[in-house]
Amino acid sequence: MVTPAQEMFVAVEAGDAPKVAALLDKHPQLCNLAEKTGNRSSLLHMAARGGNLDIVELLVVADATLDKQDAAGFAPLHYAAVEGHLAVAQVLVEAGARLRIWANGGRMPLDHAVGSKQHAVADYLRSEMITRGLDLHS
Repeated sequence: MVTPAQEMFVAVEAGDAPKVAALLDKHPQLCNLAEKTGNRSSLLHMAARGGNLDIVELLVVADATLDKQDAAGFAPLHYAAVEGHLAVAQVLVEAGARLRIWANGGRMPLDHAVGSKQHAVADYLRSEMITRGLDLHS
């Protein structure tokens, strides 16, 4: 028998936003579901890494933890930055994700965007940090 949690992982990995929405309606606590082994990625990590804006928005509205860090210290915003998913980064930042959050290697999402040559995301994150009066340096 497949559990709702297993269904949710499959739906997020498949990018099935309607299925994710239906599962969240029935089981809102699943918004913070995370792997118990491996990288300990949350659903929001997975959606941000994959650039799935619809699922990111569903999870944010469901009150998923924005700054949960996985085993590498990455928050979902780190993945949006390194993969170049500008719209996902914007949703996360507008929802309150921290811009100054460090992965295990001591790098912020901005550092990852710059290092991955994701110029649009880097420009956006830099602009948000300046607007908020945040230090740009790690």
